[in-house]
Amino acid sequence: PESDDERDSRVWYRHIPPSAFHCLRCRTIASTLVRGSLIFWQLARYITAKQVQTILVIFPTDASWLFRLLRLLPGTRLIVSCHGNDITKYHERSALERRGIRGVFTAADAIVVFADHLAEKVKSILPSRRPPITIIPNCVDVNYFTLPPPSAPPKNHRTLVHVSNFAPKKRTPDIIEAFAKAELPK
Repeated sequence: PESDDERDSRVWYRHIPPSAFHCLRCRTIASTLVRGSLIFWQLARYITAKQVQTILVIFPTDASWLFRLLRLLPGTRLIVSCHGNDITKYHERSALERRGIRGVFTAADAIVVFADHLAEKVKSILPSRRPPITIIPNCVDVNYFTLPPPSAPPKNHRTLVHVSNFAPKKRTPDIIEAFAKAELPK
């Protein structure tokens, strides 16, 4: 990752150690507990000092165990947002990883998904409980974010749109290259 000087100063980056959930060895468990405890106390102090009321976990993973603990701080809420592979591949994870994710869902005040099938998947993970699930199609309130209609585009003009995060698996440079090679209508 970039150095702290190169990052946005308004964003606080911390790596949450998930290693104990992948490999049950004394060293990895101890490392996870020590590093995780340190990060927990740093985050807890920040949340308390800034009076943070809502913690949003996007894509619950094995590293989400820390946020389940932060939910115990007085006056905090936990919202978990599920977008797809994080939940659809739940059963491919190890038993410890699944337990951690299930724990985050159990502690959540709200779970946000963008489609009915994801809501059903979350319900299947917590069969004995009625989780507080809200379905927001595409996770965007289109009534709020609808733009006014554009004026007619000039002839031989094409608008191409790609929406995603910039994770390497999204192959954003390939999308940009494909857009550059796109033929204009004649």
